[in-house]
Amino acid sequence: MTNLQEMEKALIAAYEKRYGKQVDMGLPRLQYNGRIPNKVNVDGSVIDYTPYYHWQIWWLDDDGAVKEKPIYAYSTDEIHFEWHDRNPTILPSKPSTAKQSFGQELQDALKTLITEGTIDYYEILAVNEEIQRARVFIKDSTTEALYIVSLDADGNLIRKETTYSFNTSLKSGV
Repeated sequence: MTNLQEMEKALIAAYEKRYGKQVDMGLPRLQYNGRIPNKVNVDGSVIDYTPYYHWQIWWLDDDGAVKEKPIYAYSTDEIHFEWHDRNPTILPSKPSTAKQSFGQELQDALKTLITEGTIDYYEILAVNEEIQRARVFIKDSTTEALYIVSLDADGNLIRKETTYSFNTSLKSGV
């Protein structure tokens, strides 16, 4: 349990850490709405309050949209507070940007080489995602061979011809 100001500071800090601080928009912004009334007179004056306290928080989400959420805390002595229902300072992690698999990156690099006219044909025979290597048959205007390929940091193809080669001089049929 903690006091009201500590809870508010922890809440703002959690939203700033997760979503960032947009100074120009004043976000995240926390608005304290006070205690929730339990009984109200006909004229609108409050007779009794519940032990629940209410805030609203606004923040800019990962897609750039302003979001709002009501938040509640509970206190019986007006000194020590606990979050009601769940702890709003525990926020979902940022969505991961799914990285393409090595096989897909390799496929894209080879398609680019076909489009550029650097190679005429390719066939991916085996891919090892763990070590990011593949065995690929590549035919260009002068050579056709089997290569062990990988990609550099810029996505360019690095290929080493293997000792195994195809014998294209054999004629089929007898």
